Amino acid sequence: PEFFTESGFPCPPLRNPSDHFLRTINKDFDEEIVESSKARRKTAAEAIEILTDAYQSPAYSEKTMDRIAEMKGIGGAPFRKREQASFSTKLFVLTRRSFVNMHRDIGYYWMRLGVYLGIGICLGTIFYQVGHSYSSIQVNSIRHDVLGNRNIYISTTLVCPP
Repeated sequence: PEFFTESGFPCPPLRNPSDHFLRTINKDFDEEIVESSKARRKTAAEAIEILTDAYQSPAYSEKTMDRIAEMKGIGGAPFRKREQASFSTKLFVLTRRSFVNMHRDIGYYWMRLGVYLGIGICLGTIFYQVGHSYSSIQVNSIRHDVLGNRNIYISTTLVCPP
């Protein structure tokens, strides 16, 4: 975190440093408007150039090499190849991280949850008391297909206007 702070990209309070640094250098976030800052945000290409120059500067290079030499002198147990995390560990970590992000950006994630809940209720009412005959199931399936296609069309036109 100190390197990014010294280079002009400090991590905001209550934000995961790895997420902040990823946003700083990822070109996918260039179009995103940063509401918390009135100043012009640097593009990812500019940030990468600044960080690369800062890392290659003699002062930081020497500090890094000194730290590496210091760590080599410490010794310790030999490294062994680490195994990949299990599926359940990955699922737990990613789910927890997603919930943390939901609480930080309440509007976006809770709106999505509300939309999905609404769609689920709408689709549930289509098949409520359908009946057990093949014809009633077929009629409701056709209705579901028509409504589903209409909803997809509406949602894509709202997200991506022509």
